[in-house]
Amino acid sequence: MKRAIFTLYPYPKQGGCFRQLSLAVKAFADNGCEVHYLSAKPFFSGKQPGITFHRFPFYCGNEPLFYAVFYAVSPLLIIFIAAKYKIRRFIVFNEEFAALCAPAAVLCRAKIALLMQGSMEHLIKSKRLAAPASLLLRIYGYIGVRAAGRVLAVSKDLAGRSRRYYRLKKGIGIFPNYPLRSETGNAKIIDLWKEFGIPKGSFVIAYIGSLIPRKNIGYLLREYCAASLPGKYLILAGDGSEMTRLKGLAGSLGIGGSVVFAGARCDRLDIVKSANLFVLPSLHDDCPLALLEALALGTPCLASRVGGIPEIMRHDDLMFDPRAEGSLAEKMGMAARDKEYMRHIGDLCASLKESRKKDWAEEALSLQ
Repeated sequence: MKRAIFTLYPYPKQGGCFRQLSLAVKAFADNGCEVHYLSAKPFFSGKQPGITFHRFPFYCGNEPLFYAVFYAVSPLLIIFIAAKYKIRRFIVFNEEFAALCAPAAVLCRAKIALLMQGSMEHLIKSKRLAAPASLLLRIYGYIGVRAAGRVLAVSKDLAGRSRRYYRLKKGIGIFPNYPLRSETGNAKIIDLWKEFGIPKGSFVIAYIGSLIPRKNIGYLLREYCAASLPGKYLILAGDGSEMTRLKGLAGSLGIGGSVVFAGARCDRLDIVKSANLFVLPSLHDDCPLALLEALALGTPCLASRVGGIPEIMRHDDLMFDPRAEGSLAEKMGMAARDKEYMRHIGDLCASLKESRKKDWAEEALSLQ
């Protein structure tokens, strides 16, 4: 009999957490497991061998209402699915999701493996939730980390902060993200003139990811403007709640003509590989997949000195303070103007590739 695994995610969305979960689901199925998942929308287009989609019966654009219903109803649905399909292993990527699986795990004598992809404490602060919602979310998280038989985090920083936040006595293991070798290996250089009208020979800076407050793209635009890079271009490949505001900011700064809002694109890795420099200005990130992908592609990178990023970047020359005016502008300016400095950060980034050469799909199998 095939091993039956269950996971859940409210609905597919941009971001490394969902991408890593969906890749893990495929890896489990390819390895002979029977995988079941609960979500309001399917993870994949078309039927996938070995993977069963269980549709959550309610979805609406009002996110607080949707999540309230999802958190209230899904434990009952999970019990039904777990009992019917004899689920013995739950694998989830957020501690509140572990809490939703806890009743089913107890009734079916199943085990929960929890891989924390982000900080609950930071999530609550960044979303500025009302006190009742914050308390409820923290309670779910508290239940989830204690219900899980195996608790892992994507960085040492996240593991330490989570232990303090939940006052855990048991240890939290480290299970970092890795890029998917098949995706980074297939990335190619594209014609940026043909795609975006960027003249050949231009110095191109790229960012890929969600356009949301935590990613701090407004800071990137202001620093790009302050760097005074004539003939240089910035490509923002992604979508999100801040798109309209950021377009307005670029216009008000007078840099609208050299900033490309590319939207969400399937060729995001081609864009990064074709760029001269990748920049990640996040206010907080624990183990950002976009940064790992850029390093794997051999593109020189600069990133915020926050969260788990120093564990990846290691060298001060590759990091900046995402709240300090001029911290990024100075380094972007040097990269664009000084070939020796550009070669230096390129060499430092190249030296980091060895530590992240493992493939996510292969590593994910150890979560079973």
